[in-house]
Amino acid sequence: MTVTDIVTDIESYLSGDGMADYVSLIEGLGIVGRIGSIVIGILVVMIVVGMPVVVAIEVFYINFPIVQNGYDEIYHRLKGKANRIFGLVIRDARKALELSHTTKNGESVNYIYLRIKIKAVFIAVFIVAMVLGPGTFILAQALKLMQGIIEALG
Repeated sequence: MTVTDIVTDIESYLSGDGMADYVSLIEGLGIVGRIGSIVIGILVVMIVVGMPVVVAIEVFYINFPIVQNGYDEIYHRLKGKANRIFGLVIRDARKALELSHTTKNGESVNYIYLRIKIKAVFIAVFIVAMVLGPGTFILAQALKLMQGIIEALG
């Protein structure tokens, strides 16, 4: 929207029925779009940075028994929400270790972990690709849709 369009819209609505709020609603949608972009960007950064850190911690947990013992001691001392969050980081590694000691006896723990973790990695890559690829296009289309609705109501 150019300045001329905004001024023309204000003049037409003030002379017609006094609904100058239409312009402020359109401008407000731009702010909502920027806030949405910031939130999506923060989520993408969390996925891109957090995923390798979690995988590194889990690989250390699987391959170094000293890390397993230390982590398990801390895990069992924590209670409530801290226990759940702390356990979430190594959930897949613990599952791989459990499977290697029970039903998948004789298979490599790292191979079992890879089969478990590859699904989460593909989902994370898909989310990041959707946000970075057509995500801005989808956000722009949603804003155009909202502007159209406001125009129809106004």
